[in-house]
Amino acid sequence: MKMKHLLPIVCLFVSTLLLSGCGEGTPSVTAEATEINSVPQSASQVIAEGKLLPAQHMELSFASGGRVAEVLVNNGELVEAGQLLALLEGSELYTAQETTANLLKQQSELALKTLEEKSFPAIIAAAANLEAAQKAYEDAARTWRYDFKTADRFDTTIDEYILAEEAVQEAQKELDDKNDLAENAPARIQAADNLKREEKRRTAAYQDMLPDFEYPQSGQNNTERTLLVAAITQLENARLQAGKLQNGPDADQKALLEAQLESAVQSATAALTSLKLLELRAPFAGKLIQWDVQPGETIAAGSMVGAIAEPTEWLVETSDLTENSISQVAVGDNVSVTVDALPGETFTGTVEWVDGYGMKWQGDITYRVRVKLDESDPRWYWNMTTTVTIEK
Repeated sequence: MKMKHLLPIVCLFVSTLLLSGCGEGTPSVTAEATEINSVPQSASQVIAEGKLLPAQHMELSFASGGRVAEVLVNNGELVEAGQLLALLEGSELYTAQETTANLLKQQSELALKTLEEKSFPAIIAAAANLEAAQKAYEDAARTWRYDFKTADRFDTTIDEYILAEEAVQEAQKELDDKNDLAENAPARIQAADNLKREEKRRTAAYQDMLPDFEYPQSGQNNTERTLLVAAITQLENARLQAGKLQNGPDADQKALLEAQLESAVQSATAALTSLKLLELRAPFAGKLIQWDVQPGETIAAGSMVGAIAEPTEWLVETSDLTENSISQVAVGDNVSVTVDALPGETFTGTVEWVDGYGMKWQGDITYRVRVKLDESDPRWYWNMTTTVTIEK
């Protein structure tokens, strides 16, 4: 009986010892785990992974689709800015259209130049003709006598023209006397309005004469009237011609040539635009990378056919800096860079750009940083993996 009572006590004692042993082991494990996860971080450095990139680079693609007609360069070749790299089929048509349009453009420009050069002598001749016609009219009008008792309708229209011509001359003289005034002076404005009114009156009088235009008849009076009407007609024609040339070449002819020139320019521009859609040119001087275009190959518009990079300047771009890290980075910070493919070597640079817009990546918000390297190395290649250490 005594042994039965002692057995539970012994078991309880053993259990207590076991639990005590487990309790003593737990702190030891926890201390070891804490020591492994606590990696020391320097407050003066930010470390990130990045990729090596040419400072200036661009993917190449055609603006339109089609079959490749000609390839003028090879992969890895150094090219100049604007150099033609490849050409799609169909360029011959647009080249011919552009050539024709440029020829028409040159012809129109030459015709306009010739018209301008000839306009000055024409203006002088028109002015001389107007002066002679004015004198002939005045001589004929001086002998004109109007008798309202015997005058017919045509005589009345002639006399109205003569009176209107005299009024125009008086209005012109009045305006000439006020030319020394400011252009907005009321007296000068009034004189100009008077001249315009009298010129309209003279034009109306001449228009009234046209339906009953004089024809030669026998008799002294009819001869004088015929000569006067002829002088009036010559004077009006001279005025019309001088008015056309007053502001330079013949306005109608000039407008026609200018329209032809504009049409030629638009045609040349349209042809050149269409031609450029078939061409692929280097956007800047650099080295061709991943260039794989073959004659006869069908290319889709916008599809990448290669890339170009300027090989003398390089940068590193990171994309894994989190919110806590990016707050410690600023433009101008000094940077040391190691390249995985070149162990044991360190290169230097400067933070050139910090992206202000974070992107979510694997649960974290990350930011891009661009580092401009101080040198270049022929052993560097696009997208090489690097480790970036940003000094604070």
